[in-house]
Amino acid sequence: MTVTSASVTRLARSIAAACLAFSTTLLVAPSASANPRVEPCIWPDTGTNLQQYFDVSVSLVIPFGGCGQIKAGSPWATPAVFYDARTWEQIPPGYHPLGATPVDEFLAHLTKVRMIVDEGTPHEFTVERSGGQIHPVIASWNEVYPDDPDWLLVDIGTHITMPPLPVGQHTVRGQFEVDAPACDGTIAVFELSCIPVGVFDYPEMRTFTVVPRD
Repeated sequence: MTVTSASVTRLARSIAAACLAFSTTLLVAPSASANPRVEPCIWPDTGTNLQQYFDVSVSLVIPFGGCGQIKAGSPWATPAVFYDARTWEQIPPGYHPLGATPVDEFLAHLTKVRMIVDEGTPHEFTVERSGGQIHPVIASWNEVYPDDPDWLLVDIGTHITMPPLPVGQHTVRGQFEVDAPACDGTIAVFELSCIPVGVFDYPEMRTFTVVPRD
């Protein structure tokens, strides 16, 4: 789950594959169609309804997944997704995990998540969650990517419901903080599988459009 320069490839995979993995047998969200302002976000590769996967009933901003447009008046959210091994399959030399699993380790050290909307404009605002306010989604990664290893997906973004925005183009980007190193258990190389202490920009800037509702 590292976002250091040595792990650009791994982070790119997380960004490119974000929002993809919840079993409909485990979660049944309220139908997005129950709110006429919420358009279902359907992952093009599998036909998966991502509102159901993430157990939300708000609009989802996932431009790289075909969901780069939402209706005016709709609350919304954007995912921030990582993958972790289910167990400590791989541990970098000198790293001594405290959590029972890599997911436990990450969540124990995750102290803040923030979303910055319309950055650099007069309308910029930030929504932040800290400590016990963070409510992650945890799922099976290969529910949607069956050819990948049997990892777990951890999402720390979709629980942050954002207020409706005016018609026009908007942006959102994320940051998160950890108070101790956290490794993902997928490879025994610290620089490739671990996040050091600090503040990290993730997800990257996402541009989307708010359109008039019918």
